[in-house]
Amino acid sequence: IGRRLSKVRRGIWRDNPGMLERYRRVLESGSAARDEIFFEGIQKWFEMAVYGLDQEDVVLIVENITDRKLAEKRVKQQGEADARVLKAVVGSAPGILLLLDRKLRVVEVSPHFLQATARHREDVLGRTLDELPAALPPEWRANYARALLGEKLAGARYLWTVEAGKERYFDWRVEPWGDEGETTGGIVIH
Repeated sequence: IGRRLSKVRRGIWRDNPGMLERYRRVLESGSAARDEIFFEGIQKWFEMAVYGLDQEDVVLIVENITDRKLAEKRVKQQGEADARVLKAVVGSAPGILLLLDRKLRVVEVSPHFLQATARHREDVLGRTLDELPAALPPEWRANYARALLGEKLAGARYLWTVEAGKERYFDWRVEPWGDEGETTGGIVIH
């Protein structure tokens, strides 16, 4: 308390040249600024919040956020690993399979769906069912809402005219994935 930051952490201004200018503007304006900074020498992340008190004094609050940053990195890496597994599982599905999020955007799709609808994967991923005309029967919309609430639905011998102009009969299922109800991740159609 009461010490110059450059005395507490030598080289801070040299290593973070933009930070000094931001803090100078805080001092002049009386506003606030917040930065997340990685200190290479000690291999730690810090969140630094500075608040201007008057034209001469600022308050600097420093918090070690290394654990949080490492946790965020692990979550991101796990998410990337999960996405690779998901793509492999859906990609090897023996039939038509669509994985949708809560907003009915396509998260992953099986090659069989792409073949049946004469579509390309990159044209389907991220799109909603409304953006994919004739991708699935419009009368199924009520089933999607029910599945998002946690219900598992199924039907047999449904006649479906796909975009390629062919008629196909198939058995179908619409199920939630993730937790049931409000925290359902989305739905699987197969």
